[in-house]
Amino acid sequence: MASYHCTVKAGGKGRAGPHADYIEREGKYAPEQAQGKSKLEDLAHKASGNMPAWAEHDAGIFWRAADEHERANGATYREIEVALPRELTPEQRIALVEDFINQQIGKGHAFTFAIHIPKAAIEKGDQPHAHIMYSERTLDGIDRDPEQYFKRASTKNPEKGGCKKDSAGTKERLLATRELWAKVQNAHLEKAGCEDRVSHLSLKAQGIDRQPEKHLGPIDAKKINAPALVESRSAERELVQARKELLTIDVTAELAAQHAAAREAQGAIAKAAAAQVQAQQARAQAQAAHDLATAIKAKEKEDDDRIRDAAIAALAKSSAATDRHIEAAGRTSDSNRGDLESAAKGAERREFGKHLEVSAPAVAKQLGNVGHVLQQLVEHFPNLVRSIAAAVQAVAQQVAKRLAKAPEQPKQAAPAKAITPPEQPPTAAQHPEIDCIAFQNAADKALAERTKALYVCTTPPGEAQRQQLAIDIQAAISDAVATSRATEPKLNPALIEREIKADQNREAARTGKMEPWPPGQSNCALHVPAANAKRALDAHLEMSRPMMIGKKAYDDKTAALASNHKSTVDAAKAAEVSLACEVTERTAQVARQDTQSAPKHAAAEQRIASLTALQKIVDRERRAANARDMQKIAPKEKGKARQPPERTRSRGGYER
Repeated sequence: MASYHCTVKAGGKGRAGPHADYIEREGKYAPEQAQGKSKLEDLAHKASGNMPAWAEHDAGIFWRAADEHERANGATYREIEVALPRELTPEQRIALVEDFINQQIGKGHAFTFAIHIPKAAIEKGDQPHAHIMYSERTLDGIDRDPEQYFKRASTKNPEKGGCKKDSAGTKERLLATRELWAKVQNAHLEKAGCEDRVSHLSLKAQGIDRQPEKHLGPIDAKKINAPALVESRSAERELVQARKELLTIDVTAELAAQHAAAREAQGAIAKAAAAQVQAQQARAQAQAAHDLATAIKAKEKEDDDRIRDAAIAALAKSSAATDRHIEAAGRTSDSNRGDLESAAKGAERREFGKHLEVSAPAVAKQLGNVGHVLQQLVEHFPNLVRSIAAAVQAVAQQVAKRLAKAPEQPKQAAPAKAITPPEQPPTAAQHPEIDCIAFQNAADKALAERTKALYVCTTPPGEAQRQQLAIDIQAAISDAVATSRATEPKLNPALIEREIKADQNREAARTGKMEPWPPGQSNCALHVPAANAKRALDAHLEMSRPMMIGKKAYDDKTAALASNHKSTVDAAKAAEVSLACEVTERTAQVARQDTQSAPKHAAAEQRIASLTALQKIVDRERRAANARDMQKIAPKEKGKARQPPERTRSRGGYER
């Protein structure tokens, strides 16, 4: 059956925060911190309301601020503890408590409530009850910080003082609270279809002739005779029911039925009297248990004081250890700074290596062109040497013949007449492959005409002209190659992105900022400080505010960490957006330049091909002309042995 229990008590300075943790099963009262105590695993529901802006996300901040800023002899909270009907479902119980809070507290006071459903120590059933904590400070719509919130109120200037206190410690307010709880509970019992009702009045005021029972705590319940108390309560319920039935008996009924009912009533009264004796004994035991509980509470208070002193000492040790950790972190930061400088130098070396890798193909190509020229010089150098040697030998023979004393041979040039005339070189008309080459400009066409005309000449000066022609053709090819490279397509998104990142890194280093693009990585380096700022903010929010730190300082640090996280994230996003925009813009610019230079590049490549083909023809004709010149200069007298040079006697020996 439904029972009535409603008590109101107040808490002093320093007990609001721990008591809020106790009813909400937070902190050291959390089930995981309670070492398996079942009494701390009975939380069914908890909620808070009417909290100021600085405590909306955590009601514990409000109650700890009350402990810190409330005056020394002031009450930090007032608690209403009520028993909830077992007949109601969990949802109906929550609705009952919320309805009572709405009528009792309303919107004027900050509150926190929790519903517990422990097991009854005597009857072994559920014992649902609710703890309702609320602050006596009345909300007036003025925004105050924690320190001002709990100051003494100012009637003339409310905005300069704290919230006004509405003390509910009078007897009239207590009776009104008990009456309201009975009224609200009966309304919800009726709504749920239950016939039981409760009353806030005493047994005497209700006309019930029995001794009232005292509320037993978990300690007192273990020290009484539970079966006897249960039997006594059952007997009392039967007695009450019997009296109700007696009151409903009609005195005008039949006498026999009246006598029978009287006998039954007397028997019930006798049983009730025996049960009442047992109940009195149980109450005596309960009183003794209550006295023992009072002594235990005094002992627990002493233990709490000792634990608090030990906690303060441990906090001092923790502060010293924190200072040592900060010093160690400073040393680690210096070491990390040195590592970062070494890493930066290594990154510069890697960046220089990348530039070498990019420039190596161009250098190799230039060296290839130079090697090609050198190869041509080496290829034609033996022919030139042979030509010069043959000419020198011929001149020496002519001089030797003229100096010889042989008058019978006045005509020394006769052997030259015996030499068969060399074949005539092919004319321009016999070089159709030159006519098939398409030349780009008049200068290249002039080189082609010089080639056709030059190889008709067979006189010795033609070799110098042929060399000059080869030099001019090579110069024209070099000019065409330079034009081709200048107009070569330069669209390389990866290279463009690397160049832009290098420019942004140099600009950041010049202004003393962090370089956003680490070498060899695609991700922005600014995400690292952003992640560090996020971890620092999360760690700060997860940690409860220490008692020695004020709310304003705590909130200022929270805002600073949040601002730092936002600024680092915005910087990383801005760097990525800037890179993407600049890459897009420069890629489009290079693409436009490539589009404009594409015809020039194609023309330069075509010119290189035509001049290269002409150079091959010139090389071939030069080799053929050199062979003809060698045949013309070398002696062709067949059947005559070579005569040794004549020797003349001199004073020191022989000489030529």
